[in-house]
Amino acid sequence: MATVIDTAGKGKLAGQATTGGGVDIIAYAPSTRRLYVPSGRAATLEVFEVQADGSLRPLWRGTAAQHSHCVAVDDGGHVVVCDPPGGRLLFYEDGAGRAQ
Repeated sequence: MATVIDTAGKGKLAGQATTGGGVDIIAYAPSTRRLYVPSGRAATLEVFEVQADGSLRPLWRGTAAQHSHCVAVDDGGHVVVCDPPGGRLLFYEDGAGRAQ
């Protein structure tokens, strides 16, 4: 589950979205308002746009590897997801709202 908390509203819940399990490390790109959530159990990377009210709008879901539980992103749309069992990094380009 991805959760957005309104820090100006004393911790009020602003938005939630269901994701696959096994999430440890997420990433957020402030310039695009995108939240990246890898699921180690579902072997997916899910991307959401954080709306002005804090709600989460699903943008795309890509295939990752089992146990992929961490992600990093830059402002250029480069996304890197770990693949611990495979000993590698998975690279994604986030452009036009979908994995390319």
